[in-house]
Amino acid sequence: MLLQMKAANGGEPELVNVSGGIEFATSLAQLSAWCEDRFGPHKVEASPESGPYDLAWVVLDHGEATRRHAWRPMRSAAGIFAEIADHAEQNPGWLEQCGG
Repeated sequence: MLLQMKAANGGEPELVNVSGGIEFATSLAQLSAWCEDRFGPHKVEASPESGPYDLAWVVLDHGEATRRHAWRPMRSAAGIFAEIADHAEQNPGWLEQCGG
């Protein structure tokens, strides 16, 4: 993000995806398995309701960020999940506080 702000040079910021790309893509089944390993078994159920941000499938391409700024993803999905889980454990009720 800092690279994007510097590249804007006081003008409109450029928009590029900074994502893990296909090599770091994770399915909901993989995320559910990670959560089960971390927190124990928990029944996962589909919801018949759709939300405004529901996506059937998405993988972002960081190619433009790589071309413009030599940016590459460096953190694994499991590392990001662990950071979120650590935060959740250290801050009970955080999800409710942010409207989740």
